[in-house]
Amino acid sequence: MDRATFACSTAFFRDFGNSSPGALPGGHVDFIDKADSFTYSDFFRDYLIPNHPCIFSAKFTEDWGSRKNWVTWDGKPNFEHLLQKFGEAVVPVANCDVKEYNSNPKEQLPFKEYVEYWREYIRNGYRSSRGCLYLKDWHLSRAFPEQDVYTTPVYFSSDWLNEYWDAVAVDDFRFEDTISINHNWVNGCNVAVMWCFLQDELAAVQREISQWKDPMDDWHLQCQVGMLVGKMENFRIKRAGNVHLEKGKFQAETSEPLPEPKEPPQKLERDLG
Repeated sequence: MDRATFACSTAFFRDFGNSSPGALPGGHVDFIDKADSFTYSDFFRDYLIPNHPCIFSAKFTEDWGSRKNWVTWDGKPNFEHLLQKFGEAVVPVANCDVKEYNSNPKEQLPFKEYVEYWREYIRNGYRSSRGCLYLKDWHLSRAFPEQDVYTTPVYFSSDWLNEYWDAVAVDDFRFEDTISINHNWVNGCNVAVMWCFLQDELAAVQREISQWKDPMDDWHLQCQVGMLVGKMENFRIKRAGNVHLEKGKFQAETSEPLPEPKEPPQKLERDLG
């Protein structure tokens, strides 16, 4: 980061509490064409700090292995290559036609079985008696580190959340006829926005279960558990309902234990006012 960009970011966060992020004039979204002349400082100053979206051209990803090998010359999925490389992998597949407590139920399928469904779905005019199945949240780069899938652009390299998960070696949260590579990242530029979102979510849970506040033990902690349960997927619920009360506690069955909050639950309540 150069001196001018540092000064810009310092001024922005100094005034952050007194103003809201500026709106895009006319809803315009910039298209960034040339990768060789677009620096990290440009992105940081003009888009990351003010939280403005932009679109990168295909030039930014032209060296990705997935772009070269995963699609055919006419832009269709290269099923034969994908089957050769990943056919025996077991992948998470969501049914988009079914809704269960604000999420789609998932099942684990061999990738080759999903490709068979995908091809049949196309042949049948994009219809299937099995519904619209979506291969979602497959941590492919972690499962196949030797594969040249993609390289994280420098603009997204400062990533506090993934750096933490990499350090503790627990998990990562990165990256129809569509193949998409998703890479989610968070750092100091958007942590305030994320914090405001979490506060709103906690307040929503508190309103939803306010009738149980008096008899419930550890009210503040339980609200956070409820918020976590409401936003995480792949829960195996013990009985009907996304979460249920038992002896004044939320009960949910997960493959991993729910983490304890590092900040006192009461602090979130005070911050909410």
